[in-house]
Amino acid sequence: MAGRGGGRDRSGLRAPFASGQTTLFVQTDTTWKVTNSSPGTGWNTSAGFDDSAWAAASINGSDSLAGLTVPEIWDNTDPQAGSTDVWFRKTFTLDGPHAGRATLFSAVDDDADVYVNGTQVINNHDCTASALPIVDVASYLVSGTNLIAVHGIDCGGNQMFELLLEGPQPIPALDYCGFLALAGILAAVGILVIRRSAA
Repeated sequence: MAGRGGGRDRSGLRAPFASGQTTLFVQTDTTWKVTNSSPGTGWNTSAGFDDSAWAAASINGSDSLAGLTVPEIWDNTDPQAGSTDVWFRKTFTLDGPHAGRATLFSAVDDDADVYVNGTQVINNHDCTASALPIVDVASYLVSGTNLIAVHGIDCGGNQMFELLLEGPQPIPALDYCGFLALAGILAAVGILVIRRSAA
C-alpha cells in the first residue's frame, strides 16, 4: 500500500562470495510468467505445470535488493494499474546437487506467498509494502528443473514483487570419462610428489 521503497531498508544484506566463485543467480525479470486468473492445481508445486498461456511478467520499476538493483514485476508496466491478485512462476535448472547456501531475498507491495518446489517459504499478509524474510532455500533445491512460484496480492496503491536468489553454484557430477580423467591427474600428482621426495 505504501509507495515503492517506503520503509524497506535492505542495505548490507548481501554476503560477499570468495574471489572467482561462481554463483547461483535468479532474479525477477520478464522471463517470469504471470497470470491474473486463479490457476489450477500444481501451479506452485509442479515445474512441468502448463503455463504456456500465461503472459510474460511486466517490469514496472526497480529497487535495491541485497545491494543490487533488481527489476520489480507485476502484470502491468504501470505500478498502479495492475490486477489485485497475480500469480508468478519461474523455472531454472541446476546441473547437480546444490552445495552450500541459497539465499532468497524478496520484497512485495503488498502481500505474497512464495513457494520453492512446492514448499511455502514465505507467508506474508499484512497489507504493507515491505522487505520479506530472508530465507535459505538450499534444502528445497534439486538437480534438474526447479520452480519458484508466487501469489502476489495488492491492497491498494502501488503494486510490485521483486526477488533475488543467490548462492554457490552446484558442482556438476562427473561422468565416467570425467572420473577417469580426474583419477589420472591425481595419480600423476602423486607420482610426482613421490619422485621429488625420493630425490
